[in-house]
Amino acid sequence: MNPDLICLDYGLEDISGLELLQKVKEWDLEIPVIVVSGQENMAVAVELLKQGAVDYILKDYNTTDLLLRALTRLRDQLEMRSTISRLKAELDAKYDFKKTIISGSDSMLSVYGSWKKRLNLVLMLALAVKREQEKI
Repeated sequence: MNPDLICLDYGLEDISGLELLQKVKEWDLEIPVIVVSGQENMAVAVELLKQGAVDYILKDYNTTDLLLRALTRLRDQLEMRSTISRLKAELDAKYDFKKTIISGSDSMLSVYGSWKKRLNLVLMLALAVKREQEKI
């Protein structure tokens, strides 16, 4: 079983939501977890977010809308990560500095690695700006 997302209730009978979140994160750090709870204690919400929950939704009349927004935001983030990974792979395949540079010294490889990180950052920023422009 490999879920894409876990949505859990904080107030479970056999185990607390925090304990279950910790077990999920021990099993797989990458699985997004949304916690839904009637617990209004802000310290609980903060602790859950610190432990890796991607969102904390308080149960009330607006729960369905909040959950839908959280899922939409998460979907957008996952799509962006997927696009970034794909574009990084394309860049790595097209511009493999280790194959195209003349110098193979550690210091030159370090310089090229630094350039590559900056290119990846520029790519991520450009995608974020594009995504924001599409929202307007």
